[in-house]
Amino acid sequence: MTTLEQIEKLILQLSREELARLRDWIDELEGRLLDALIERTTAAGGQGRPPQLTAEALADRESGRRCKL
Repeated sequence: MTTLEQIEKLILQLSREELARLRDWIDELEGRLLDALIERTTAAGGQGRPPQLTAEALADRESGRRCKL
């Protein structure tokens, strides 16, 4: 069994409250990852990733959609 399969199995055992906390944690993690991506792109003068990716990620974040990292 892979680590991901183990995690999935454990997630299925979570209570509604624990699942909500996990969802909040994942949302926060995605926000931090997006912030880091934007910082790297900006620091590289836009050369680290295509500028449209950063624009799309910002639009996703502002609209509450999950970003594609």
